[in-house]
Formats: sequence, structure tokens, C-alpha cells
Amino acid sequence: MRILLALYEHDRDVRGDMGGFRHAVELAEAWTAAGHDVAIVRPRLGGREEPARTRVVETAIVDRPGLRPVTAYGGLLRGGLREARRLRPDVVYARDMLAPVPLLLARAAGAALVVEVNGDTYAHRRDVRRRSRAHLALVDALQGLTLRRADHVVTVTAGLRDALVARLGLVPGRVTVVGNGANVRRLCPEDAAASRHALGLDPKAPVVGFVGTFFPYQGVTTLLAAAPAIRRACPGVRFLIVGDGPARETWRAAARASGVMDACVFPGQVPHAAVGRWINAMDVAVAPFTAARGETSPLKVFDYLACARPAVVSAIPAVVGDARASGGCVEVPPDDAGALARAVLDLLHDPERRRRLGEAGRAWVVRERSWEAVAARVLALCAAAVRGRR
Repeated sequence: MRILLALYEHDRDVRGDMGGFRHAVELAEAWTAAGHDVAIVRPRLGGREEPARTRVVETAIVDRPGLRPVTAYGGLLRGGLREARRLRPDVVYARDMLAPVPLLLARAAGAALVVEVNGDTYAHRRDVRRRSRAHLALVDALQGLTLRRADHVVTVTAGLRDALVARLGLVPGRVTVVGNGANVRRLCPEDAAASRHALGLDPKAPVVGFVGTFFPYQGVTTLLAAAPAIRRACPGVRFLIVGDGPARETWRAAARASGVMDACVFPGQVPHAAVGRWINAMDVAVAPFTAARGETSPLKVFDYLACARPAVVSAIPAVVGDARASGGCVEVPPDDAGALARAVLDLLHDPERRRRLGEAGRAWVVRERSWEAVAARVLALCAAAVRGRR
């Protein structure tokens, strides 16, 4: 099958190696490895997670207010049309965007259109950004224009599927949930003490860790609020907070305010090829999302489990289904520092339980959520869309 994969993002806070872009790279690499002809068209962003096998076409963005979205969309359309003439795709697989670019590409190429929706941008604009009714109506119109005409829509959670069906009137049978996955070949269990030694950390110090983009909804402020209690009960503990983003200074200030900055390690953004070593340095991994996190399928949880690390996660609707299915997670109420501290300490004091949870989580991810398995499910939907259009 010939697949044109179109990605869009213009936010200056988003880098090319963040979750949504890495999701697309992993799908493309799995499809290419399986013998399909795949090309990615995307805006030129820094910090890219480069594919090893898949062709990438990048388009320019003018980095000025108001011009970034216009030039990103325009460049994606021009670059996509050029690549479509070369590739002659059977299907255009696109990330959801507030412009009919994927629809135009698919129609121009005579290809089926499958659109992937990774988050509820409408709810975020309504509840977090407090956008006007007119703005929300425009979002509805632009999103609906493409999604109603797509041959199929893929969402990463059931809640996201239900929200789109209810808000846009999509046909339920044309919307399928396919959750995120992990690179189980790159992310493998390693000895924690050996990993800490390799990273220059104290091999004997217990480590509680987080990996991800530094956005407020990640809930790391809750971890830092829980840190003093964890430290009192486990004096040698270290808090490993890996990544970067707009909340960096806010979180560092929170660590200082909690009096735990000397126990925190902020190594910055690390290449995904190296992230397994940092996860394996942890005894307990955390994903303390805020209650307002919204509908998404967080990559970090699957990465933690792939490394056989027990994960303490916020019990929000988008996470609990996979957390329970995996057998490798401990759930806590979101935004509850006391509950988070107790759950982390229970695991730090019980190595056998950590081992059991880690082994269960790794086995589940390998069986159900390798990127190869995820890519095969999505490809089957693409193939059905192509057959239906023909």
C-alpha cells in the first residue's frame, strides 16, 4: 500500500520529537518495515525524532505571529500535493487539523482519507483557553468539514470517540479506537542500579521519575508537592524529571518552594533513543496528570511499562482503562499529593510488588501495544477505507 502521512503543528511550544510526532514516526517506520511505500509530509520543527527508513518531506514555517499557522498549512498543502504526485498514494493518513488540507490532498490524489484524532482540542479551547462561542463554532465547522468527509476516523481513547460522535454527528461505525503504543525493541528492562551508574547517578539512591513534555497538565507540581513527604519517609530518594517545555521554570520554582530542589535531577530533553536508560534508572515512574488533562492516550505510560517499571498514574478517564488492563499501574486520584506520596512510598518499600507490576506491564505492552501491533490495526482500517472508496 502507498501511504501519504500528513502532520501539522505550528505551536512554538511543540517540538518535532514530542508525542504526536513520535507516534507518527513509529507508525510510518512500522509500515515501511512491513514493505509499504510511505512518505511523511510535515512542517519543519526543531528536535525531530528522525525516521530511519521512511521518506520525510519538510515544509517551511514563517516564524512570526499570525504567519506561523498560515504558512504551516500552506506549506503542508503545497508539499503534500508535490509528494502525492510522486507517490500516488492509496490513502492519505493525517493528524486532525483545523483546515481542510487532508481532505484536499486526498481528493486531489484520488485517495482514501483516514484521520487520526489524538486529543480533544475543542474541550481544551473551551475549558482551558476559555475561547469565545464564535471561536468554538469555527473550530466545530473546520473540524467537522474534514472528519465528516473522511473515509474513517481513528481516535486514541473511547472518550474521545464518544465526544466526536456526539459533537459532530459522526457515524459511530466509521470511528475506531486504536490506543498508543511503545517501541518494545528500543525500550527494554535494564537493571536500575546499572542504569543509574551509567547516567552518573548514585546507584544506591532510590529514584522516583517522570518523563515527558513539560506542560502544566502533566501534574508534576503534584509530584513536587508530594516530594517532601516521600523524602521524610525515604531520606535518600531522588526525583528524576526528564524532558523540557514551557512549564520548566514553574516546576523548578515548585521544587525550590517544596525544599526538595537538592533531591531533584532535571537532565533536560533527551533523545528518544536514550530515554529507556533514564526510565530504567527509576524504581517508580509517575504520570500524575491533572484532572483537566482531557482525552488522550499518554505515550509515557506505555514507555514506563515497556521498561518493566511500575507506574503510578492519575485515575482520569483517558488513562484508567489501559492502566487496569496492563496490570502494571497503581491508580491515585488526580491532584492529590497525599495519595500520590502514599502510593509511591508503598512501592518504594515493596520491591517484590514493584517486580510483579513491572513484569505484568511489560508482558501486556509486548502483547497488545507494540508499535508493530498498533500499526497493523491502523493499516487494516486504511485498507478497508481504500476498498470502500474503490
